[in-house]
Amino acid sequence: MPSITFNFRTQVPPEERRKVLDEIAAWEQVLNASLLKPDATNPLLQKMAYATLKETADPDAVLKKLSKLAQIESASIPPRRKLI
Repeated sequence: MPSITFNFRTQVPPEERRKVLDEIAAWEQVLNASLLKPDATNPLLQKMAYATLKETADPDAVLKKLSKLAQIESASIPPRRKLI
């Protein structure tokens, strides 16, 4: 399944991050959205998140939509991994 990783801006509080993740998870092309490591104590890890997309989703369109959110600092589509 395709996915997108993204980082929240440092000043976005945890409650607002949760709200934004719920909003993203409700998008038509998204299966779920979550913090990368919800129990992280490292401030850098606390702002990292991902969204798993439906197989039929257009990752570039979702990436653009994510990038437009004021709470998001950066977003990217990780390269697809394959078993050798």
